[in-house]
Amino acid sequence: MKTSFLFLMLFSTSLFAHELRLETSYVDFSRNDIAIPGDTGNMFDTADSQWNQKNNLGVRVYYNHVLSENSSLRFLMAPLQTSFSGEFDSNTNFNGKQFVAGRANVNYKFNSYRVGYHKKWFSNESLLVNYGFVGKIRDAYIEVEQNGQSSRRSDFGFVPLLHLDARYFFNETYSFLADIDGLASPQGRAFDVGLFVERKFKNVNGFVGYRFVEGGADNDKVKTFSFINLVTAGFSYSFE
Repeated sequence: MKTSFLFLMLFSTSLFAHELRLETSYVDFSRNDIAIPGDTGNMFDTADSQWNQKNNLGVRVYYNHVLSENSSLRFLMAPLQTSFSGEFDSNTNFNGKQFVAGRANVNYKFNSYRVGYHKKWFSNESLLVNYGFVGKIRDAYIEVEQNGQSSRRSDFGFVPLLHLDARYFFNETYSFLADIDGLASPQGRAFDVGLFVERKFKNVNGFVGYRFVEGGADNDKVKTFSFINLVTAGFSYSFE
């Protein structure tokens, strides 16, 4: 319900948006370390070979709203929900509950909602560079299920990020885009990096590319670090 409401809210503003962008992705985890609590929980990694990811589909929706020739607001809705089936190598303490060695399921949600302010930094005939600031809402949980018992750790919070993007124009038809949101601190880090080759068709751009999402936190409550690979394809539509 929350995701549907936010989508409808953003879609209602699309008439005023400069650009609508849709990314579809094949999602694969190359790292997903989990220990909850961070100080006493047992570490496991659902990217290891004994775990199988059940859902590999990812979708992102962006709206870009132009404020002036040199500045814009960008909205992002990026839901991500999947699960893993596999087994624990040994007895595992997760979120205060003991799970025995053997078969288990891990349910994983990491939804991201962002609003960013972007400003032009540099431009010429072949290169455009923007920088900015992003406010991110993280709506996440990790849940372990085994033999009829389960335990879930939820996490809902705000994360400030910095933004940088650069587009290089090979010619009037083809371009390369690097798009980065990220920030690191002693409490943790979050990076979202996309690299795309795009082809222009009048008001529509088609693109293919690669994105990775990397980060996590290390404290007494949680110790979680992930590296998520997304092979992407999609389109963007510019409103005149």
